[in-house]
Amino acid sequence: LLVVGAWGLSLLLVPLGAFLPDVVQVVGTAMMALFFLTPVVYPETQLPASVARWLVVNPLVGLLDAFRTTLTGQSVSLVRVAVTLAAVIVFAVVGSLVFSRRAAALRDLA
Repeated sequence: LLVVGAWGLSLLLVPLGAFLPDVVQVVGTAMMALFFLTPVVYPETQLPASVARWLVVNPLVGLLDAFRTTLTGQSVSLVRVAVTLAAVIVFAVVGSLVFSRRAAALRDLA
């Protein structure tokens, strides 16, 4: 999931970065915000219930849960993994479509 999601996202960002140079700053800021919105350095139990329910829509939470459950032997949340899988499929399909439609224009920039 991680490799396919990163591949799809990169296929989407390459044409955008070629035509819009400010995408680099936006992606950096978005990655930092996503890092703080994903319970990597803090446990989910510290979050208020009103905030914790929104973790389901964060695709990185399912990926992080899959890694954690592999190491700890706990059961994985299928809803979170399904959200991650859906996001990966969307990134891969949209990224492939955008890249294939802009491939000719990208060759001209090289």
